[in-house]
Amino acid sequence: VVDGVPGAPISSMNDIESIVVLKDAASAAIYGAQSGAGGVVLVTTKKAKQGAPSLTYDGTFGIRQATNLIEPLNAEQQIEMRKISHQNAGLSLPVGWDVTKNPWIGTTRTDWMDEIFRTAVSTNHQLTISNGSDKAKSLFSLGYTNNQGTQIHSFFKQYSVRANTEYSLIKDRLKVGENLAISYLQYKSQWETFLAMIMPPMVPVYDVNGNWAGPAGLDDFDNPVRKMTMGKDNINNYVKIIGNVFADLNIWNGISARTQFGINYGNSYSRTVD
Repeated sequence: VVDGVPGAPISSMNDIESIVVLKDAASAAIYGAQSGAGGVVLVTTKKAKQGAPSLTYDGTFGIRQATNLIEPLNAEQQIEMRKISHQNAGLSLPVGWDVTKNPWIGTTRTDWMDEIFRTAVSTNHQLTISNGSDKAKSLFSLGYTNNQGTQIHSFFKQYSVRANTEYSLIKDRLKVGENLAISYLQYKSQWETFLAMIMPPMVPVYDVNGNWAGPAGLDDFDNPVRKMTMGKDNINNYVKIIGNVFADLNIWNGISARTQFGINYGNSYSRTVD
């Protein structure tokens, strides 16, 4: 529960002011069946402080690499594996896999694992503007996250906007305000490790004319780089808007009443072209 709204997104850990965990009867008494067996985590985001206006920037940069990858067979090992597997099955070796009849297969041209994996770069940026006085406080932040995946053409991007305001009225007995968080996500996943493992290493990524190459005369393999590149624009999109408006009245000697109304809206869409 973020700022009183269940399921509200948090664009950055820098937005968090405090975290409180309610368990068992305490969470059930306030949130009922929504609390579940594990209780409720209450997150309060940062609000503007009284004082001069401030401008804050937070940014991170990092890289990621896949490790312990399977080392694919080279051309010589692939041919030997084919010979042994056909002999064990009591079958004759296909002409395409016979290096004496098809010497083209005797040369290693591509490490397919190297072709589909990359060093991924991750960046995160957040700009926050806040202003506060004894009667009014406001905070506005913009966030941008871009995390590349370790396979080519995979990524996760997030654009976020967060705003909150609070006003003190009637000699500070009444507080009214709002919290609003908007997130727009784009992501593309790739899972072509298996194709890269089984693709013959003698096949190049491109043919001599610059077109996508394939294992003609061998088996029915699919060029993983072609598949990943051709589908790179099949992107998933998700929009999330969560916010609330509230009023908090200090009635008398520590007795207060609070009411709030919220919105929780989400919409997703994707593009798929084979």
